[in-house]
Amino acid sequence: MRLLDAIGVLTGRLRTIPAAAGQPAATTEAAPSAAPLAAAARQPAAIPPGPRGTVGRESRAWRNRNPGNLRPPSSWAPDGLVATDTAPLGPFCVFGTEMHGWQAMATRILQLAKQGRRTVPAIIGVWAPPGVDGNDTGAYVAGVCAKLGISRDEAIDPRRLAVMTALGNAIRRHEGKPTDPAWDMAAQREGFLRAGVAP
Repeated sequence: MRLLDAIGVLTGRLRTIPAAAGQPAATTEAAPSAAPLAAAARQPAAIPPGPRGTVGRESRAWRNRNPGNLRPPSSWAPDGLVATDTAPLGPFCVFGTEMHGWQAMATRILQLAKQGRRTVPAIIGVWAPPGVDGNDTGAYVAGVCAKLGISRDEAIDPRRLAVMTALGNAIRRHEGKPTDPAWDMAAQREGFLRAGVAP
């Protein structure tokens, strides 16, 4: 197959080859116009439609690009929400990008802070309520406090990027698995800033 014909097969376009005397015309694929291909190249990549990875290998948080394992909220619509994971103990949000997952996490933490929940127990008590889905809220609080290097009673200001980053990573570690692939920290920072965290 000639090069132009091979390109035509890939694009699904046809052209007619003039026939020799006494022979029917043959049909083969036409070379594509460069303009549509150039226009397609300028289009942004589509947001993935659902979870990534393999169930049982990576954590649900990583597969859903949802570092906080947020459930679909009833009072607000997170940016970048593309699906809902209804597997056991669901539903959980599925985000199209890691950036949107981090943005949703920060948005929820800032909402809690505005309600006066500025200590780790006050935040995690809402994030993972005791007695729900087998949550060990006490262990969760202790783990987050240890990662932040603060006491249970110490107030924090998640509007500051350094604080939100430390808190977000502590929550992500608890919700995920040690064997998860690395998260994109540039996407984390962008998500936090989009949520309104001060740089």
